[in-house]
Amino acid sequence: SAHYSVFHAHLALGSLLQLFAVHPAGFLAKPFTYEQFAACLSGLLHEFTYTTDFLDYTLENTHRRIRVKEVLYLKAQGKKVAFHTREGSFSVYGKITDLIANCAEQFLCISRGEYANLRHVMSITPHEICLTDNIILHISRGRLHAVQQRLAEL
Repeated sequence: SAHYSVFHAHLALGSLLQLFAVHPAGFLAKPFTYEQFAACLSGLLHEFTYTTDFLDYTLENTHRRIRVKEVLYLKAQGKKVAFHTREGSFSVYGKITDLIANCAEQFLCISRGEYANLRHVMSITPHEICLTDNIILHISRGRLHAVQQRLAEL
């Protein structure tokens, strides 16, 4: 569930650059034409529609998709998998390995049943990994060597 915002601003260039923190799809300067607006919107729709970085899952008997970059980490909870995102978390029935089969290289197994999204790794210590939004996850002793090897490959 991605959120999109439209900003109308009369700012200096330096202030506009601060907007990159929200990852803008593009900028339009007034006055702009319909063609310029359509090109900006078309690019956004193309990125969202044709990006293959999605995790497919079923929730409440409905097939759904979530962009990989929206997932901070996944955690197994019995027969369910909890998806943790910036907007919150939700659980679905299944196995993590099945859910990430098409994009396993984008995740890092840090303990049994817990996978961190590599796009959100901010820092790492010998026993913990820090993700976006200052989420701290514990690296199990059994996975420590594999985690260090995987990060060295990146």
